[in-house]
Amino acid sequence: MITKTMNFKPVYLVLLFVMLLSYACTKVEDNTRSSSLLVVDQVIGQPGGEGEDDGNPLLSDTCDNPNIEPQDPEFCTVFNDDALVTFSNNFLQVGTGIGLSPTFLNDIIVTQYRVDYFRPNNRNTPGVDVPFGIDGTMNTRVAVDGNTADTMLVVRHTAKREPPLSELDNGTGESVLTANAQMKFFGADISGHTVSTTGFLEIHFANFGEGQ
Repeated sequence: MITKTMNFKPVYLVLLFVMLLSYACTKVEDNTRSSSLLVVDQVIGQPGGEGEDDGNPLLSDTCDNPNIEPQDPEFCTVFNDDALVTFSNNFLQVGTGIGLSPTFLNDIIVTQYRVDYFRPNNRNTPGVDVPFGIDGTMNTRVAVDGNTADTMLVVRHTAKREPPLSELDNGTGESVLTANAQMKFFGADISGHTVSTTGFLEIHFANFGEGQ
Protein backbone atom coordinates (compact mmCIF):
# COMPACT_ATOMS: atom_id res chain seq x y z
CA MET A 1 0.00 0.00 0.00
CA ILE A 2 1.35 3.37 -1.02
CA THR A 3 0.58 6.32 1.24
CA LYS A 4 0.67 9.81 -0.23
CA THR A 5 1.45 12.75 2.00
CA MET A 6 -0.04 16.16 1.09
CA ASN A 7 2.29 19.02 1.87
CA PHE A 8 0.93 22.57 2.01
CA LYS A 9 3.39 25.35 1.44
CA PRO A 10 3.10 28.30 3.87
CA VAL A 11 1.97 30.65 1.11
CA TYR A 12 -1.00 28.40 0.30
CA LEU A 13 -1.99 28.26 3.95
CA VAL A 14 -1.94 32.07 4.11
CA LEU A 15 -4.12 32.35 1.00
CA LEU A 16 -6.55 29.81 2.40
CA PHE A 17 -6.79 31.75 5.67
CA VAL A 18 -7.44 35.04 3.84
CA MET A 19 -10.20 33.43 1.74
CA LEU A 20 -11.93 32.02 4.79
CA LEU A 21 -11.66 35.34 6.63
CA SER A 22 -13.08 37.24 3.67
CA TYR A 23 -16.01 34.86 3.44
CA ALA A 24 -16.74 35.24 7.14
CA CYS A 25 -16.63 39.04 6.96
CA THR A 26 -18.92 39.07 3.94
CA LYS A 27 -21.53 37.01 5.79
CA VAL A 28 -21.37 39.16 8.92
CA GLU A 29 -21.39 42.48 7.07
CA ASP A 30 -24.06 41.67 4.49
CA ASN A 31 -25.41 45.17 3.92
CA THR A 32 -28.59 43.97 2.22
CA ARG A 33 -30.13 42.22 5.24
CA SER A 34 -30.86 44.90 7.79
CA SER A 35 -34.00 44.24 9.79
CA SER A 36 -34.33 47.98 10.51
CA LEU A 37 -36.41 50.11 8.14
CA LEU A 38 -35.61 53.83 8.22
CA VAL A 39 -38.54 56.11 7.27
CA VAL A 40 -38.95 59.89 6.99
CA ASP A 41 -42.23 60.63 8.76
CA GLN A 42 -42.30 64.42 8.46
CA VAL A 43 -40.32 67.36 7.07
CA ILE A 44 -40.89 70.93 8.27
CA GLY A 45 -39.04 73.84 6.67
CA GLN A 46 -37.37 76.38 8.99
CA PRO A 47 -36.57 79.75 7.37
CA GLY A 48 -33.38 81.41 8.58
CA GLY A 49 -34.64 84.98 8.78
CA GLU A 50 -36.20 86.43 11.91
CA GLY A 51 -39.99 86.53 12.17
CA GLU A 52 -40.53 83.93 9.44
CA ASP A 53 -42.75 80.91 10.03
CA ASP A 54 -41.84 77.24 9.86
CA GLY A 55 -43.86 75.11 7.52
CA ASN A 56 -44.22 72.89 4.49
CA PRO A 57 -43.91 74.35 1.92
CA LEU A 58 -40.89 76.38 3.01
CA LEU A 59 -40.90 80.09 2.08
CA SER A 60 -37.22 80.81 1.44
CA ASP A 61 -36.44 84.54 1.43
CA THR A 62 -33.65 85.43 -0.99
CA CYS A 63 -33.11 88.91 0.47
CA ASP A 64 -33.75 89.76 4.12
CA ASN A 65 -33.08 93.48 3.81
CA PRO A 66 -35.89 95.87 4.79
CA ASN A 67 -37.68 97.29 1.76
CA ILE A 68 -36.05 100.72 2.22
CA GLU A 69 -32.58 99.16 1.85
CA PRO A 70 -30.92 97.96 -1.38
CA GLN A 71 -32.37 94.73 -2.76
CA ASP A 72 -29.43 93.92 -5.02
CA PRO A 73 -28.01 90.45 -4.22
CA GLU A 74 -24.58 91.96 -3.56
CA PHE A 75 -25.96 93.92 -0.60
CA CYS A 76 -28.67 91.54 0.63
CA THR A 77 -28.53 89.86 4.00
CA VAL A 78 -29.17 86.15 3.53
CA PHE A 79 -29.52 83.19 5.87
CA ASN A 80 -29.36 79.41 5.68
CA ASP A 81 -32.70 77.62 5.67
CA ASP A 82 -33.05 74.40 7.64
CA ALA A 83 -35.47 71.49 7.77
CA LEU A 84 -36.66 69.62 10.84
CA VAL A 85 -36.82 65.96 9.85
CA THR A 86 -38.59 63.27 11.89
CA PHE A 87 -37.30 59.72 11.37
CA SER A 88 -38.81 56.44 12.51
CA ASN A 89 -37.13 53.04 12.75
CA ASN A 90 -39.41 50.08 12.11
CA PHE A 91 -38.32 46.57 13.00
CA LEU A 92 -38.65 43.97 10.27
CA GLN A 93 -38.37 40.32 11.27
CA VAL A 94 -35.85 38.81 8.88
CA GLY A 95 -35.79 35.03 8.63
CA THR A 96 -37.95 32.41 10.34
CA GLY A 97 -38.43 31.53 13.94
CA ILE A 98 -40.50 32.37 16.98
CA GLY A 99 -39.50 34.87 19.60
CA LEU A 100 -37.28 37.05 17.44
CA SER A 101 -37.33 40.55 18.92
CA PRO A 102 -35.41 43.79 18.32
CA THR A 103 -32.40 44.83 20.38
CA PHE A 104 -30.15 47.88 20.50
CA LEU A 105 -28.30 46.35 17.52
CA ASN A 106 -31.33 47.37 15.44
CA ASP A 107 -30.91 51.05 16.31
CA ILE A 108 -29.95 53.20 13.31
CA ILE A 109 -27.44 56.04 13.13
CA VAL A 110 -28.03 58.46 10.25
CA THR A 111 -24.64 59.81 9.17
CA GLN A 112 -25.03 61.54 5.78
CA TYR A 113 -27.54 63.31 3.58
CA ARG A 114 -27.79 64.63 0.04
CA VAL A 115 -30.14 67.39 -1.15
CA ASP A 116 -31.03 67.91 -4.82
CA TYR A 117 -33.60 70.33 -6.25
CA PHE A 118 -36.17 69.58 -8.94
CA ARG A 119 -38.71 71.89 -10.58
CA PRO A 120 -42.21 70.90 -11.71
CA ASN A 121 -41.40 72.05 -15.27
CA ASN A 122 -38.40 69.66 -15.44
CA ARG A 123 -35.92 72.50 -15.88
CA ASN A 124 -33.36 71.14 -13.45
CA THR A 125 -29.89 72.30 -14.48
CA PRO A 126 -27.95 73.19 -11.29
CA GLY A 127 -26.75 76.80 -11.26
CA VAL A 128 -29.14 77.71 -14.08
CA ASP A 129 -32.62 76.49 -13.18
CA VAL A 130 -32.12 75.32 -9.58
CA PRO A 131 -29.46 75.73 -6.87
CA PHE A 132 -26.55 73.32 -6.69
CA GLY A 133 -27.05 70.26 -4.50
CA ILE A 134 -25.85 69.89 -0.92
CA ASP A 135 -23.95 67.10 0.83
CA GLY A 136 -23.95 67.09 4.61
CA THR A 137 -23.31 64.99 7.68
CA MET A 138 -25.49 64.02 10.61
CA ASN A 139 -25.07 61.98 13.77
CA THR A 140 -28.66 61.06 14.56
CA ARG A 141 -29.53 57.87 16.40
CA VAL A 142 -33.01 56.44 15.82
CA ALA A 143 -33.98 53.74 18.32
CA VAL A 144 -35.68 50.62 16.98
CA ASP A 145 -39.48 50.99 17.02
CA GLY A 146 -38.97 54.65 17.95
CA ASN A 147 -38.63 58.05 16.28
CA THR A 148 -36.22 60.97 16.45
CA ALA A 149 -36.27 64.51 15.03
CA ASP A 150 -33.17 66.42 13.95
CA THR A 151 -32.35 69.56 12.00
CA MET A 152 -30.45 69.65 8.70
CA LEU A 153 -29.39 72.30 6.21
CA VAL A 154 -31.72 72.45 3.21
CA VAL A 155 -30.75 75.77 1.52
CA ARG A 156 -27.28 77.30 1.78
CA HIS A 157 -27.12 81.07 2.24
CA THR A 158 -24.47 81.20 -0.50
CA ALA A 159 -26.98 79.77 -2.99
CA LYS A 160 -29.07 82.92 -2.56
CA ARG A 161 -26.19 85.00 -3.96
CA GLU A 162 -25.84 82.79 -7.05
CA PRO A 163 -28.06 82.17 -10.10
CA PRO A 164 -30.86 81.35 -10.33
CA LEU A 165 -31.85 82.61 -6.85
CA SER A 166 -29.90 85.88 -7.11
CA GLU A 167 -31.95 86.76 -10.19
CA LEU A 168 -35.10 86.82 -8.05
CA ASP A 169 -33.75 89.88 -6.20
CA ASN A 170 -32.78 92.15 -9.06
CA GLY A 171 -35.73 91.59 -11.34
CA THR A 172 -33.80 89.92 -14.18
CA GLY A 173 -35.53 86.56 -13.77
CA GLU A 174 -38.70 85.06 -12.33
CA SER A 175 -40.29 86.61 -9.27
CA VAL A 176 -40.91 83.23 -7.58
CA LEU A 177 -39.07 79.97 -8.15
CA THR A 178 -40.73 76.79 -6.92
CA ALA A 179 -38.69 73.62 -6.47
CA ASN A 180 -38.88 70.33 -4.60
CA ALA A 181 -35.94 69.42 -2.40
CA GLN A 182 -35.25 65.69 -2.55
CA MET A 183 -33.39 64.66 0.61
CA LYS A 184 -31.63 61.31 0.67
CA PHE A 185 -30.39 60.03 4.02
CA PHE A 186 -27.77 57.33 4.59
CA GLY A 187 -26.69 55.42 7.67
CA ALA A 188 -26.39 51.98 9.22
CA ASP A 189 -27.77 49.95 12.07
CA ILE A 190 -25.50 49.14 15.00
CA SER A 191 -24.73 45.76 13.41
CA GLY A 192 -23.23 47.54 10.40
CA HIS A 193 -25.99 46.94 7.83
CA THR A 194 -26.46 50.02 5.67
CA VAL A 195 -29.86 51.73 5.36
CA SER A 196 -31.22 54.70 3.42
CA THR A 197 -34.42 56.62 2.92
CA THR A 198 -35.77 59.69 1.09
CA GLY A 199 -37.86 62.70 2.07
CA PHE A 200 -39.17 65.73 0.18
CA LEU A 201 -39.82 69.41 0.90
CA GLU A 202 -41.52 71.91 -1.39
CA ILE A 203 -39.74 75.29 -1.44
CA HIS A 204 -40.88 78.66 -2.77
CA PHE A 205 -37.92 81.00 -3.36
CA ALA A 206 -38.62 84.75 -3.61
CA ASN A 207 -37.74 88.17 -2.23
CA PHE A 208 -40.72 88.35 0.10
CA GLY A 209 -39.97 91.80 1.50
CA GLU A 210 -39.28 92.86 5.08
CA GLY A 211 -41.34 96.00 5.63
CA GLN A 212 -39.66 99.11 7.09
